[in-house]
Amino acid sequence: MKSAVFLGFISLATLIGCSQAEKEIPDYVWEEGRFVEVLTEFQKAESVVRLGYGKSMDSLYASDSIYQAVFDKLGVEEEAFDSNYQYYLSDPERMEKIYDQVITRLSEEAAAIEQRKEDESAIEKPKKKKPKKVKAKNKKAEKKEEKKEDQDQPKKKKKKKAKEKEENQPREFESI
Repeated sequence: MKSAVFLGFISLATLIGCSQAEKEIPDYVWEEGRFVEVLTEFQKAESVVRLGYGKSMDSLYASDSIYQAVFDKLGVEEEAFDSNYQYYLSDPERMEKIYDQVITRLSEEAAAIEQRKEDESAIEKPKKKKPKKVKAKNKKAEKKEEKKEDQDQPKKKKKKKAKEKEENQPREFESI
């Protein structure tokens, strides 16, 4: 019984010690919002490297320079990013929430880019929208007109022949 109480006491002390250690955040750790911002930019750079933009250059050099450009843009040192990444990675649930935020930001930015493209193309080339029902009615009307023309063909031929006869006859002019 004493060993069970002692074991329970040690377990409780360990839990309390671990929970206090989680509450203490090291000085080098950025706020979560800042980490999300940096990680979002880093993911964009990662996509540039993975999609192979700038393949004509030495790929290792190009990827390093792309990542460095992100660090320079945000005013962040690579070591600070690595330290923060390791800190947040130590809490998988929190890191999952952070990546959800990153994915949301990337999706919003992609949607904004697509919207700008659509707006620009709409300005450059106005889209002609023809309702489908109107097309169907027009086709029906065209078919009716074709049938009518086919029926009127003999009448038109007669009229055409009469005009030709009239034109071929000599005209009489009145003298003034």
